[in-house]
Amino acid sequence: MTIYTWGSQVKVEASFYDEEGVLADPTSVTFTTLAPDMTLTDYAYLVDAEVTRVSAGVYRLTVTLDAPGTWRFRAEGGGALTVAIESQPIPVADSPFYEQP
Repeated sequence: MTIYTWGSQVKVEASFYDEEGVLADPTSVTFTTLAPDMTLTDYAYLVDAEVTRVSAGVYRLTVTLDAPGTWRFRAEGGGALTVAIESQPIPVADSPFYEQP
C-alpha cells in the first residue's frame, strides 16, 4: 500500500460500466472526499475543475491531500447509469514541513 506525504496531489479514477460490462457515461458524476477530520467535500463533473473525463466511462478526481491521516474517496454516477464506487483508504503521513491545523 502506498503512503502519501501530506501535501501530495493524488488522482483517483472511477470507471463506470453498463449492464453488459461496457464502459459507459453516467448522466452525472460526483466524487466525494472524506478527509481525516471527517469533512465531506463533493466535486461534480462539469462543475468543478478537479473532475475530468478521461475517456468514455472513465472519470478522474485530482485533489491535494492537505491533512495527515486516512482519506477516503467515493464516485457516484447518476441518471442513465446509477452506480457508486469507493476507493481503498489512502493513508497520508505527517510531514515536519507542514504546520498542524
